Amino acid sequence: MKPQPTPKKLLEEVRDVLRLKQYSCRSEEACIGWVTRYVLFHDKRHPTDLGAPICLRARVSFNELLKTSLE
Repeated sequence: MKPQPTPKKLLEEVRDVLRLKQYSCRSEEACIGWVTRYVLFHDKRHPTDLGAPICLRARVSFNELLKTSLE
């Protein structure tokens, strides 16, 4: 039997998505910083554990951050 691969951590997933979408290094740093502060603010809980309303607000805020970082 093959060992199960360990799931990626949240920041690794975020980095992979940002690199796939070809964001600049600075935008990637800003987004990683935002996600880190967000998780720390919510007592180090994974966003999927927080529930839909909180994650939806976070996604909207995160999209606004990306828009401003690209301008």
